[in-house]
Amino acid sequence: MEEQYINRLRDNSVYIKLEANSSVGGAIDINSLTQVLNSLNQSYKKFLEIELSKNPDVKTQNNKKEFEQFLIDSELLIVDLDFASFGAAISPNTLTAKSYHTIKNSLEVKKQSFNNYKEDVLQFNYSDEKFVERITNKYTLEERNDIYKPIIDNLVNSSKFKFYHGANKQQLKKVPSQLKGPVIEKLISTVPSKKIELKKEEVMYVMYVTSSDEVDLFGKKPKFSRVLATTKLDKPIYPYQLNELKYDSSILKFKDTLSAIVSFEDDMFFITYPDLNIEVWGDDRNEAEEAFNFALQSFVKNIFFEKDENLTDRAIRLKNHFNSILKSNVNQ
Repeated sequence: MEEQYINRLRDNSVYIKLEANSSVGGAIDINSLTQVLNSLNQSYKKFLEIELSKNPDVKTQNNKKEFEQFLIDSELLIVDLDFASFGAAISPNTLTAKSYHTIKNSLEVKKQSFNNYKEDVLQFNYSDEKFVERITNKYTLEERNDIYKPIIDNLVNSSKFKFYHGANKQQLKKVPSQLKGPVIEKLISTVPSKKIELKKEEVMYVMYVTSSDEVDLFGKKPKFSRVLATTKLDKPIYPYQLNELKYDSSILKFKDTLSAIVSFEDDMFFITYPDLNIEVWGDDRNEAEEAFNFALQSFVKNIFFEKDENLTDRAIRLKNHFNSILKSNVNQ
């Protein structure tokens, strides 16, 4: 009976396969496997939340308990597993569903949501400009980042393994790796296509103690009491800082210097600013800085200057935080 149940789930599942680039027998390391499963789970959960918010048959806005219970009831399951190079069939339980006061036809909603996820996310074709155009018209910038960024960062752009997907083991299709350029830039608005060579130079990071309220990394404005510490950096990973942001004909000035975290991993420079949920990368620091500026300008355009009624609660919180760090609050 249980085997028949699992077989029926497999009929509507999607099959994924990982193939290590360099290991014994193509075996996948545990960290990569955990990262992939977490990324799929994170992406699907966000996708489901967005689908529910747009479905007229779902009225869970005022019933958080039912909303969370439906998400649990719709969790992805591994319904088939091949340990050779880690192949797995994944699907939520699309055979049964609990009854909800705020969700009409909950089983059908669950089935349709997973089918949409397969079509829009797992069975993607990033080389198809029409596909990318449809996705950008269907989802907002914030929604696309929530859904696609975990997949692109940890599956598509992984340097550790090749990623395959298909309706079953016999119909697997390899997803092109290390995608860059206009398609990805349009989909998640992060990486600019222009590459700038970074001159090699020794970078000194200096930490100061100051009596002034202002803090400038290189000490141009404040009067410093003393130097606290200095250190040479192998890579230019000192913070990326902005005092203002140019947007169209406006200049948005920050109360204090906006300081983003710079790191170097897997031969890539990453710049993150968690308070606005921004993370970008580039082959060199200049490219990463351009990507950060682009992402920040996209945030201003698509969230900060957007009406609250068109934003999610999370987007509104990010918008309010951005407004609070400006020198003069802006009333949109």
